[in-house]
Amino acid sequence: MAGMTCRVEGGKTYNQVYNVENRLATVQQLSQGNCPASNVLATANIAASWNFIYDGDGNRVRQEYFEGAFGQDVSVKVTSYYAGGSYELDQSGVVPRKNTGTSRWVGASWYRRLRA
Repeated sequence: MAGMTCRVEGGKTYNQVYNVENRLATVQQLSQGNCPASNVLATANIAASWNFIYDGDGNRVRQEYFEGAFGQDVSVKVTSYYAGGSYELDQSGVVPRKNTGTSRWVGASWYRRLRA
């Protein structure tokens, strides 16, 4: 069902959890220890985590990055939004990703892209 559920990269261990549609839902960087059972969220020793949210068509529409574990002192470092793949929105503002010449609904505002 799931892809790679545990990986070690640069001496850091990452636990990867997939949703029922086999899309990456959460990545947890562990501060120590090994990954839990396959496709299970870790409950301790979490240094950072990334959550990915998808729309009904399977397009990633939101990415959240947290430093720490839920229920503890968590600080949100970066949250990015994707609108139909055309825009990336984070704390620094809107960044066009590709020129489609279309309007997209993002939160409570319309952003219009003009053809180059």
